[in-house]
Amino acid sequence: MGKADDALDTFMGGFNCSQAVLSAFSADYGLDPVMAYRVGAAFGGGIGHLGETCGAVTGAVIVIGLRYGMTVNDGSQSNRQAYDKVLQLAAEFRERNGTIKCRELLGFDIEDREAYHAALKKGGFRAPQAVCPKAVRDAAEIVASILGLKTDEEETSVATLGGHEITVNRNGFIQEPEKWDRGVAEDIARAEGAYPMTEDHWKVVDYIRDCYEKFGVAPPIKIITKRTGYDLDTIYKLFPRGPAKGACKVAGLPKPTGCV
Repeated sequence: MGKADDALDTFMGGFNCSQAVLSAFSADYGLDPVMAYRVGAAFGGGIGHLGETCGAVTGAVIVIGLRYGMTVNDGSQSNRQAYDKVLQLAAEFRERNGTIKCRELLGFDIEDREAYHAALKKGGFRAPQAVCPKAVRDAAEIVASILGLKTDEEETSVATLGGHEITVNRNGFIQEPEKWDRGVAEDIARAEGAYPMTEDHWKVVDYIRDCYEKFGVAPPIKIITKRTGYDLDTIYKLFPRGPAKGACKVAGLPKPTGCV
């Protein structure tokens, strides 16, 4: 798995967003996972549930410090490069998500206990519709790029799908959408737990394919639910890995740019 997958798996396993991102990279810079969990522990929820800078972003900031931080105080080094990399991280995260502030990402003040518990009742911060899993993945992907590591999109291999040899990235998204057909879709569906493909599956896949072919991007999940008539819970029942890793992948999109 790539760093983004590692971070997301750690987050979905129960660690907070900062711990998840930091631990995915920490061993590369001499910080063992247990210590990484401790270092990142208090940054969750926008720094100790204050709703400030997103914990996934702060985890990535610490990773940048591990790589670029000044270690000698003799005038030969400075933290300027680290600061510049943090500015890059923040800009790219804002471009993807609109903000780096926890409360703005969540849409409520996490210090408001009533709002916090209401969010938990709706499924919590690891639910399919929650913003936190995306924030963790985005922060990990961005900092991996800043560090000069290959992203999951860039690392590819060849897989046999539907009788065709097709280039796929590390996450299994095909990189040659022109080779997609229903046989390819069914083989991907088997791997994603969405098999056998029913009429309901095909309705979602065909709509996503149609949008991609017309506009070059997958439709947002709100549009998918509106046009197909299936709510988000139904989408997850059809495609257990969700609209991006499930439906968009089965539909043969090279990456789920607009499918969130």
